[in-house]
Amino acid sequence: MNFWNEKIKFFSILNSGDSKYKFIYENFIRSLDNVGLSDVHENILVGGETGNYGTKKFKKIVHQRIPFVRDFLRKGYTVWNVDLDLVFLKDPTSYLFQYFEDYDLIAQKDKHKLCGGFYVAKPTPLVRKLFDNDCPSRMSEQNHMHKKLREEEFQGLKIKFLDIDLFPYGEHWYKNNSSIKDPYIVHYNWIKGAEEKRNRMKKYGHWYL
Repeated sequence: MNFWNEKIKFFSILNSGDSKYKFIYENFIRSLDNVGLSDVHENILVGGETGNYGTKKFKKIVHQRIPFVRDFLRKGYTVWNVDLDLVFLKDPTSYLFQYFEDYDLIAQKDKHKLCGGFYVAKPTPLVRKLFDNDCPSRMSEQNHMHKKLREEEFQGLKIKFLDIDLFPYGEHWYKNNSSIKDPYIVHYNWIKGAEEKRNRMKKYGHWYL
């Protein structure tokens, strides 16, 4: 058996009215092409105004992700959710699949939290319950998940946090890239704005357009 023998929904949400970040999305797709994953990935279009991380506009977009995750889990899918501001450098599916049997949730770390922009969630009862409620408008999706994961009822959830040198989040990559060898992805979070993200990707040789 392998990763794709499972019932997988591999997706990202894409703001249909977002012209400012279009080239970030196109670079993401090119990175999927490079590792042979573009044919199994789905973009789900949502509507809303463009906004940088932490703004109300940004939250309105990412808050639309939880209902999709919840619906896919209820239908029995294992959900693999990824943000568009990352690049794939190698196909990570075999690496991820080794943890399927023993864990409910496999996720990138974002400093001390689970990253809302890269995780694999299995349709177990406890995982489905984690995504039962929509995110309050005042909170980021990631902080909402972090808050719920600290609740007593989710202490039995089996979570695998991925090696930060193999799946680096932005801050870790910017500070330690010279010593990081052969990562599967690089997530260009921890910086705001499409132009700045593109500049960073170019700086590290991860711009493919």
